[in-house]
Amino acid sequence: MTGADVLPERAPVQGELVQVRSRRWLVEGVETTDDGRSTVLLACADDDAQGEELAVLWDYEIDRRILDDERWDDLASRGDRRAYRPQETAPSPRVHVAAAPSHTSAGSRR
Repeated sequence: MTGADVLPERAPVQGELVQVRSRRWLVEGVETTDDGRSTVLLACADDDAQGEELAVLWDYEIDRRILDDERWDDLASRGDRRAYRPQETAPSPRVHVAAAPSHTSAGSRR
């Protein structure tokens, strides 16, 4: 059994990237149940289901993984350069304003 085959002993924390049910998810929150289990609130990071939400009982997911920084880079390299990284702050949005096109009337031509 390799390190990649070992299930994590801890629950993820908000902001981490995880793999559950063969998809990559961003952890949006973690709640603890009365019996001490973790309910993890997720948003899908895969292109074909981006933003889809899911809540799972972490300890019962058979293919759960907490993904490392290399996987963040892989996710970003697949096209979405805006991928959330918990250790970085998001860039401030920039607004581009296009100049209105100039119109000349047909009568003003020489």
